[in-house]
Amino acid sequence: MMVVFCAFGAELGPLRARLRRPERLGRPGLRGYRGRLGEQEVALVVSGIGIRRAQATAGLALDNLEDVSGVMIAGVAGALHEELGIGDVVVGDRLMLRREDSFTTEHQLEVSPVHLTAALSGLQSQRIKHTRGAIITSRRVVATAAEKRRIRATLGAIAVDMESAVIAQQAASRALPFTVVRAIMDTAAQDLEGALLTDADGRIRLAAAVRLIVRKPRLVAASLRLLRDLRIAAENAAIAIEAILTNGPVGA
Repeated sequence: MMVVFCAFGAELGPLRARLRRPERLGRPGLRGYRGRLGEQEVALVVSGIGIRRAQATAGLALDNLEDVSGVMIAGVAGALHEELGIGDVVVGDRLMLRREDSFTTEHQLEVSPVHLTAALSGLQSQRIKHTRGAIITSRRVVATAAEKRRIRATLGAIAVDMESAVIAQQAASRALPFTVVRAIMDTAAQDLEGALLTDADGRIRLAAAVRLIVRKPRLVAASLRLLRDLRIAAENAAIAIEAILTNGPVGA
């Protein structure tokens, strides 16, 4: 069985809609569903946003779900490469965990060439445009274009998220193959003040949002665009995951 991790409900929703014969996981401490997606039996697991929750949830899921053959990490990401646009699919070939707020890394993980090739083949078979490269995991939202440019220049990553590297660590420690497939929800040139208003489940923190919007009314339109771009990216990520799993096993 392939375990597919998504950080929050908006990422999981488009994948849940594609499941055949979906059932709730029914495991203490785990939120998600199981069923068939493409050619494989899968478990969709909500990890929560951020490295602490993702690390804990991944460990719990991989220790308690039966017959796990591999791990896929799905959802949305921020672009660091200037040519990536909203909804573009990115495939990680190297994962980096950022060290606190510095421009260095704590560790790096390489995706197995066999499983990377299988993922890329699945996308190519469905003619899904994609970009391959390093993805960096940050402990906090990378919210400014200036910071994105510096991470890109110093570390060479094409995209940033807040979970992939630590979930991959959990998989690697259990000798399970992993792949990372995400879609872009904010560009390298885009600032993200509104993204700081979400909690660990991706829900808007209403009181904080009201305070910020009172001070900066222009953020209403920016927040609406961000939500639209989130929906586009989550849908495209789900399409990509389904294409990969339809093409054949990536966790064998």
